[in-house]
Order: sequence, then structure tokens, then C-alpha cells
Amino acid sequence: MKATGKSYNLRVTRFIDERQDPLRSTIAAAQYLRSLYNVFNSWLLAISAYNAGENRVLRAIMKAKKRSFWQLSLKKKLPPETRNYVPKFLAVLYLMEQKNINKLKIKPLPKLISAKVPGGYTIKAIARSLNLDIKSIQKYNPHILRKITPPNKDKYRLWIPEKNKKNLKRLKLLKRKKFSPPIHRKKIAYKIHRVKKGESFYLIAKKYNLKTKYLKKINHMRKNTLHPG
Repeated sequence: MKATGKSYNLRVTRFIDERQDPLRSTIAAAQYLRSLYNVFNSWLLAISAYNAGENRVLRAIMKAKKRSFWQLSLKKKLPPETRNYVPKFLAVLYLMEQKNINKLKIKPLPKLISAKVPGGYTIKAIARSLNLDIKSIQKYNPHILRKITPPNKDKYRLWIPEKNKKNLKRLKLLKRKKFSPPIHRKKIAYKIHRVKKGESFYLIAKKYNLKTKYLKKINHMRKNTLHPG
């Protein structure tokens, strides 16, 4: 959940959602599970709380006056989803340990490093400067929501293959504007407009005395469809 993610240093903004970062979110999940284990002193209850929330599990314990996952399940004090979630978790664990599923031939990711890149630049420009395929950067950084590094940050860390480390010095060329930065790098004050039912790009642009094409550009949108909210 968003609040839980933030409490474990996962940033969630309009531009990034680090809950979708496979590496950062795995570290946060491990920390969260360890914290839940410290509360319940039981891995099965910790996994239950990971699924349903610690307060839900605590209420179940108080009502049933039991501290066993299996007893809470038999008494149906936990949600059906959680009663199924834990056995599924154990089944996968058993298969991985006993049936050598973890030895399947799965193509591993390349060795990745955390690279500090400038904020407010498109993934396309950064990929070009690092001599990387844009699809590769998007694959290793699915938490970048709008194909642009956070414009409110001077620096932001992306995952890139270690073999491309030698190209990091080329990022300095971005500062010298060899590659065109997006509109977010310009010092412009922005206002948030919440879309109302029936509003279109044309009506919103007219309200703020803007061109429709410009409004779509700064929001990184190509389609004409807008949804309320």
C-alpha cells in the first residue's frame, strides 16, 4: 500500500512509484516482513499481516484469543484471501525447496548498478547518452511512470547494466544541452488542474489561455481522452 511503501522509503509521486521498482521494493518488503515478525513472533502471522494488514490480524487474534494462523483460519477470523494467501506462499516455498524449481533455466538480469542521473530529463535522452536501448532502461526501471526522471530532483538514481558504467561521464553532456531537455527543465511555475466530468483538453487549455497542443505536451499525453479526477 502507498502509506506502507512510504514508511519504508519508497517514494510515490506523479513521476515515480518505487513500489514498482523490483530492487527497491524487494528490500522494503523484506524490511516490512521482518518488522511484522517482530510484532507477531510468527512467520505465518507476519505473512498474513503482509497480505491483510497488521491491524486486521491483531483484531482477529483479540476476537479469537488465539495466536495460531491455522486456528484463526479454522475460525474464519481472517479474510478468505488471506486464508488462501498463506498456504499458496507455503506451497511455492515447498516446490522451490523440494522440486528444484529454482533451478529452471530463467534468463537472469544483467548485473545492475545504481547510476545517478540528472532530474527532469527524458528516459530517451538519458538512454541515448549512455548508449543504451530505451526499452532496456524502461525494463530495469518500471517505476518511472512518465518516461522522465523526477523534475523536482537535481539527481535521481536509475538502474543500468554495469557494462554501461563507462558511459556515465557522458551524462555531463546533458547539462551542456547537447541533448534537448524536456519542458520540465525550464523554470516554469505549474498549477495542478483536477479534471471534471465533461472537460476536454480544449476547454482546459482555453481556461488557462494555453494552446491545446502545449497542454498535452507538458502532460506527456497524446490521446484526447481525459478522465474525471
